[in-house]
Amino acid sequence: MSRMIIYAEIEAERRRQEEKWGVQNHPMNTNTHHWIYTALAKDAKKSCDTAVKEGTITWFDILFEEFCKDFAERDLCRQREELIQVAAVSVQMIEYIDRRLG
Repeated sequence: MSRMIIYAEIEAERRRQEEKWGVQNHPMNTNTHHWIYTALAKDAKKSCDTAVKEGTITWFDILFEEFCKDFAERDLCRQREELIQVAAVSVQMIEYIDRRLG
């Protein structure tokens, strides 16, 4: 399946979310419990690096590391960059599933 189809599915889901919830403006929660997010990001990175070295890396390892790095960021521009990485990994995961499904 092409990325354009995946992006169209993501766009359709965003429309459903807005229809259901409207425009949402929740805080990013970058200051509350920041130390927890930082510790999680460090642990996720270490776990991911270990999995790569051992040849046991999974999509969960990769996505979890990116997700944790996002919430460890305090700077909104850097956080946005991390979220782009989360989205890109998510698209890769969808492409992998589509390849498996044939």
